[in-house]
Amino acid sequence: MATRGEGNQRLRPMTERCEHGIPAAVDGHFYAGIGENFSGADLNRANLTGANLTEANLFSATLHGANLPGANLTRARLFDADLSGVEMSRANLIGADLSGADLTRADLAYADLTDAHLTRAHRMVKHVSPSTGP
Repeated sequence: MATRGEGNQRLRPMTERCEHGIPAAVDGHFYAGIGENFSGADLNRANLTGANLTEANLFSATLHGANLPGANLTRARLFDADLSGVEMSRANLIGADLSGADLTRADLAYADLTDAHLTRAHRMVKHVSPSTGP
């Protein structure tokens, strides 16, 4: 279950929740996520297009086949997360910790990986643009 982190007072209140207690998309936008704890969450095939997950804790979360194009994952903690087959094109991963993450068949086209930590990450990615590749 997601828990509120500090700094979430700047988020819109959420009225809808998906089956895991994680805030759902409203009007096509995923509003919650800044500093949230999704550690160990099952987010397989979740549609998180444009989600703001700045500084979110996604330690050991499962996001197999999830859609995160344009998502903001600045300084997110994704270590040991299953990101296999994720669509993260144009995602902001500045300073994100992807240590030990499974990026098999992940689409990171034009994603910003500036200062991202990729130690022990499985990097058999589907597509990484030359200017932002690991």
